Amino acid sequence: MDRYYKSKEFKAILAKYENADKPNAVLSTDEYADIAQYYHEAGDDDKALQAARTAVEIYPGSVAPLSFLARYEILENRNSKKANEIAEQISDKDDPDYHLLIAEIMLADKKIKDADDYLERTWNGFYGDDYYDDMPLDVAVLFADYGELWLAEKWLNRSDETEETDYQTVKAKVLINNKKFAEGEKLIDKLINDDPYSGEYWNLMAILQIEDGRASDAVTSADYALAIDPNDLGALMNKGKAFGELGNLRGAEKCYKKYISLEPNDPQIYKMLSGILVSENRIVEAYKAIVRAMDLENVRNDGQGWRRKRDIIDHMVSFGEALNNFDEAHKLLDILADVYKETFGIYPGLPEHYYSDVDCMRAHVFMIQGLPEQAINCYERAIAEAKKNQDIYIRVAKEAYDLGLIEYAYKKLQELKDQNVAKRPEFYKCLIKCCKKLNKNEELQWAEEELKNWDPDE
Repeated sequence: MDRYYKSKEFKAILAKYENADKPNAVLSTDEYADIAQYYHEAGDDDKALQAARTAVEIYPGSVAPLSFLARYEILENRNSKKANEIAEQISDKDDPDYHLLIAEIMLADKKIKDADDYLERTWNGFYGDDYYDDMPLDVAVLFADYGELWLAEKWLNRSDETEETDYQTVKAKVLINNKKFAEGEKLIDKLINDDPYSGEYWNLMAILQIEDGRASDAVTSADYALAIDPNDLGALMNKGKAFGELGNLRGAEKCYKKYISLEPNDPQIYKMLSGILVSENRIVEAYKAIVRAMDLENVRNDGQGWRRKRDIIDHMVSFGEALNNFDEAHKLLDILADVYKETFGIYPGLPEHYYSDVDCMRAHVFMIQGLPEQAINCYERAIAEAKKNQDIYIRVAKEAYDLGLIEYAYKKLQELKDQNVAKRPEFYKCLIKCCKKLNKNEELQWAEEELKNWDPDE
């Protein structure tokens, strides 16, 4: 829970609210909103809603409690229409928080580009107004909360509030997303030193350590978060992930099942549990878990749903391959293509990447079916659709190599080699593997030397 809610200042406000015969206007509208948020984070939504509604009765049209009520509709009831109706009750339509709320409703409706465009217009219209000085940071926090870290980074670069904890928290998330782990860890260390009892910061450290391949350290960080709050869902998820990386499947399963006992309607946790159950060869249980994940995802409505569906469908396709149910696997990939089509409007210029994703996954299914010609056709289409993007070339080459298409993988790397672009380490690593298999010793020596230029330890 936020440090503010542990402060003497807030405790005095809360005591005034709770000890009064009935809540009255001795509290400000922002204080009522803080109380509502406190109760919500403590898991008592009845009291949270009562506090916010009391504030609206006393201060009609006030932005803070109405924003709380609107966000409650978004996050808890998945009802963006109701959220819009509440937002329109706000009297001051020039308040930055009103604009942030409207943008968040757009994000909940998967309208990421619309949200960014709306905030750009607002920012340009009020640029230079002291009332809007905090807006870039607030927008960065909003986009980070919805997982849109590329937009969070854009807005963060406009903020000069570099010493604010919100700034540093978003910055750490951006650094993790950009694989800048050393810089990110240094920043998170600072946040933890300033507030060692923040579960949020320990969880952020655990996420970084998992991404950096340091699962043992991540378990320790998650344990610190759980020592602060034994029911911390993020810590349970992070510890489960780390255990999974370490091969402690029973430990991971225990973490995920405790998570489910606390929050039974999160599709992501069922997907992760399914992966652990597969590793334990408990296929029937694993399949039930992944189907449960998809069922829950289909009733959710937020900006990140398409990404989660992609991961779930990837798992379900794997089940189809394992059970030789290839028709089902291809149908699932058709569904994924439809999910991407529905989503393309929010990311201008990126649809080719997502079509390539479907084609690469479909190629894998064809190879498991024993149909290499169809698989190669899918890979060729993936490269063409992605406009010969280097990442897709490398992905195709790595997958083709793993599936036994060594000559084809080598051919794709040669095509990439001929392009006038700076090659990444993954290119040389994959080329080295191909050259070893194909006995291309001269080119192998060249690739090894080029890789050393990137990383002398390789």
